[in-house]
Amino acid sequence: MRVDLDDPELDRGLDLSLTYRGELFTGETVEKNSRTGRIVAVTACSDGLEDGPVREWYMDGTGRAEGQCRRGIPYGRWREWHPNGRLAVEKEYGERGEVRSIKAWSDSGLPIDDRTFDVRPRNRRGPSGSHRAGGSAQVPSGRGAQPTSFSATARPWTVTSPP
Repeated sequence: MRVDLDDPELDRGLDLSLTYRGELFTGETVEKNSRTGRIVAVTACSDGLEDGPVREWYMDGTGRAEGQCRRGIPYGRWREWHPNGRLAVEKEYGERGEVRSIKAWSDSGLPIDDRTFDVRPRNRRGPSGSHRAGGSAQVPSGRGAQPTSFSATARPWTVTSPP
C-alpha cells in the first residue's frame, strides 16, 4: 500500500510511529512536491516504523538521497548527491544506528571530509571506579584522504524520474 504523507488519515505519533486509519502503517509513504505533484521521496514502513529503503529525488527527478532503516533506525550505507549528480555525502551506520564513517565531497568532486569512528562499547567504569556514560568514542582518521573503495560519482541506483 502506498500512502501520501499529506493524507489526513496518516498520523505520526509522539514516538514517531505512523498510523493509517487507526492502525500501525505498513507500506510506503510518498512525499510529493506541492507545486508540481512530482514524487520527491518514498519511504518503506513496517508496523508504523521506517523499515526498508528510503529514497529522495530532486525536482528534476535525479537522485538526492538513499539509505535503509530497520525498525526506525538507519543502518548500512546512506548516500546524498549534489544537484549536479556528484556524490556529496556517504555515511555508514552500524546495526544500532551508530555512525561508523562519514565521507563528503564538494560539488566539484573534491574530498572535504573522511572520518571513521570507534564504535566499540566502552567500559562503563573509569579507571578510578567512577561511573561513566557509555557511548561511542569518535576517533577521526585520515581526514581529507582520498576515498579508494568507490567513485565520487558512482550511483547504486539510477532514476531519471521518480516512480
